[in-house]
Amino acid sequence: MTDRARATVAHRVITTAGHVDHGKSTLLRVLTGQEPDRLSEEKRRGLTIELGYVWGTFGPHTVAFVDVPGHERFISTMLAGTGASPTVLFVVAADDGWSKQSGEHRDILALLGVPGVATVITKADTVSAERLDAVVATVSEQLANTTMACAPIVITDAITNRGIDTLRQVLSDRLDVLTPPQSRNRPRLFIDRTFAVAGAGAVVTGTLVDGTFSVDDEVRVMPLGVSSRIRNVQSLGTPVQFAVAGSRVALNLAGVSHQDLNRGDTIVGVAPWQHSHEVECWLTVLPGQTVSAKGAWEVYVGSTSTPATVQLIVDTDTAQVAARLRLARTLILRSGDRFVLRESGRRRVVAGGIITDPAPAALPRGRAGRIQRRNAVEMLATCDDAQRILLIAELSGGALEETVLRARAGWDPTVPLPDTLVSQSGISVTNTRLDAAYAALRHLGPGVHTREEAEQALSRAAFSADTFRALMTVAIDAKVVVRVPGGFVLPEHLDDAERVRLRRAALLLTELNVRPLAPPPLDDIAQQVGMNHRDLAALTTAGMIVKVGDVTFTAEAIATARAALVALARTQPTFTASDARQVWDTTRKFAIPLLEYFDRTGVTRFDGQLRTLA
Repeated sequence: MTDRARATVAHRVITTAGHVDHGKSTLLRVLTGQEPDRLSEEKRRGLTIELGYVWGTFGPHTVAFVDVPGHERFISTMLAGTGASPTVLFVVAADDGWSKQSGEHRDILALLGVPGVATVITKADTVSAERLDAVVATVSEQLANTTMACAPIVITDAITNRGIDTLRQVLSDRLDVLTPPQSRNRPRLFIDRTFAVAGAGAVVTGTLVDGTFSVDDEVRVMPLGVSSRIRNVQSLGTPVQFAVAGSRVALNLAGVSHQDLNRGDTIVGVAPWQHSHEVECWLTVLPGQTVSAKGAWEVYVGSTSTPATVQLIVDTDTAQVAARLRLARTLILRSGDRFVLRESGRRRVVAGGIITDPAPAALPRGRAGRIQRRNAVEMLATCDDAQRILLIAELSGGALEETVLRARAGWDPTVPLPDTLVSQSGISVTNTRLDAAYAALRHLGPGVHTREEAEQALSRAAFSADTFRALMTVAIDAKVVVRVPGGFVLPEHLDDAERVRLRRAALLLTELNVRPLAPPPLDDIAQQVGMNHRDLAALTTAGMIVKVGDVTFTAEAIATARAALVALARTQPTFTASDARQVWDTTRKFAIPLLEYFDRTGVTRFDGQLRTLA
């Protein structure tokens, strides 16, 4: 075993589910020798009302169990415990048999796509052989055509120890064949418990659904939007150096109070993530249920939930539909995340499925366009990772910033993009759409063409206005068009005088960008490169340089400064001029004009002392 392997406790996670008083907690006590009910109220009432955590060894496998409440009043807690679950141990009591909550738990687990490791019939010695056979037959029928259909049924009685050894062996054998969670190197943990440890500070627990968290890692706490550092990592009660995808983990966080943290918050690594307000999804509607724009809905993902509104992409009464969900709370999501949709009024799980795009483009107009989008959503729900990232790019007009595309698709940041995507200057474009964009731009003909003319050419080729900047960046890098004061020109239509002006403009921009947020005086540089006031005016009109008081910045410098403020605001929603100056690494001479420019253009709001992003 390597040193790195010793640094963590390798294990699998199993959720126990089923109706209240069907013996889940008792079964776990016998299997692990540990008490899953943590609260005194639970022990007094003999009723699980919170998530319980115990662990044990089964053959070569160490298993962490998450015990969820079975009572219908605690269905939200049950959902918080199953949202990140990789496998389930489903429990039905022989005396009660299949019950209401058995059905609701089955539906939730099936909608989340959680495979069964085993189905356990408990309290077997309290009923006759005929009753036991009838319960087994009913359970087999109820679980048919679900993700738990292939799980062996094991008959047990925790009081007499009947079937317990068989169950131990079944757990070991099933874990041998069930695929462990795969990592995309995007660490994300949905918090299901928070508390404080004296002298150590905030601790959060959850199932790590992806990536690796290590001691001293920098992390982000969402939606709080603050940065933190992992002081310590524990797994199954043991301090470790790191924890891997698919494991139960406790993180001791620096720089944040446990009072500011809640179940459902998310801990993520430094890789960019999509902050979702509206998602596109593929919904499976339960038999006898309907989903429509009417009603009050609640979306459950991981351990979090939020109210939402529903819009069907195409009106239909089929069991599977494409829909838009507008979320009342910002969630950290990727394509492929599974969720459950519950109707708040009736307190009933109605549907669930797969988030296909966590930040979808605008819906097309007309029924034909909506049907095309519905078909694309269905493809996204069933395709592999390489097809998914390509489809998301195409649905977004064919061009996206690479970091945004990777975040939306949940693409491994360490893996190159598929060959079907071209990446230049941080922009990713599909090959087919890039060829169409180049062809559209080449039809512009001679002369200088304005942004509006270039945008119209791309619009005729079915590109949205949102993709204009990305496409033009790639086209300029590929020398399909040349940016000039006043617009764009095809390379073959540049005359000699224009080439000289462009060379001079490029030299001036290069000099200004040596220290972009502390540039030298514009007149001095213009004199050096041989540009006159008309040339400078053309650059200003084209938006290539921006005059802010007595200082002139390039457009790239303005964009860099704005991006730095966005990053600052994630950890510090209000900031002073001194804070901005420090992140820009410049002096007040340049920082104050820049801030006043951002105030004027609506990027920031200033109350006389502090600023916030608008």
